[in-house]
Amino acid sequence: MARSHQGLLDLYDRRAPQVLGLLVHLVGDRAIAEDFLMQVFETVWQRPESFPRASGLTPFTWILALARERALHHGSRKGQIAGSLHQKVGGSPVGTG
Repeated sequence: MARSHQGLLDLYDRRAPQVLGLLVHLVGDRAIAEDFLMQVFETVWQRPESFPRASGLTPFTWILALARERALHHGSRKGQIAGSLHQKVGGSPVGTG
């Protein structure tokens, strides 16, 4: 994808609400979702060569995939942090035994 400031703004205006909706659904926190939305569109701007042209994805499905990846990475890190805390306080989550 070639870089175009106006093109990115148009893409953002058209697709950001849908991407934000997905992110809010996946992470459950609007503030975090908004941060991820900015990170996703920064990736689109800074690394357009990472768009997998041969994959058959459209630019929008690529953006959704980037957003999903960001949210899943957040979820796995969150789970790792929670797991570490559980181990430090006796091995079981609060309220489970």
